Amino acid sequence: MKPHTFALLASIAAVQPSCVSPVVGGGADRKAALTPDHKRGFVADEASGAVDEIDPQSGRVLRALPVGPTPREPALTSDGWLFVPLAGGEGIAVVDVADDAFLLAGKLDTGPGTRPAEVALSADQKRLWATVGGAETKLMSWDLTSDAPPAEYRLEVGSR
Repeated sequence: MKPHTFALLASIAAVQPSCVSPVVGGGADRKAALTPDHKRGFVADEASGAVDEIDPQSGRVLRALPVGPTPREPALTSDGWLFVPLAGGEGIAVVDVADDAFLLAGKLDTGPGTRPAEVALSADQKRLWATVGGAETKLMSWDLTSDAPPAEYRLEVGSR
């Protein structure tokens, strides 16, 4: 079993314990994004540069979609948009997973050398947040209801 399959099963178990068989081992710390009906899961495979679509019932990889260098934990909207930070690159992959789709729709640019590490959606799913590194650590925010450029916030890291 791939480590990310274990992570998916652990995520499902936390939300819906009755649909997962006990799994021992794995040691993965990756998180899966699950569709609201829990019929599909998506896990970043950093080594291959892809996002894997997983069957939550069996833990089997159904499809793999190349998205870019070093994808990290994705965030999924309830209407089927998957956002995948590309820690080895300069952007966030946008994947259409609505209905049965599994297509790379585009990329949100985070700027040269930024290596986005984490993404999160606001509770209303109208805003995407991302932490990015590079020359300085920033928090970026996109309004998903408009074409406006992202807002950027410089983060001070260190002792007080």
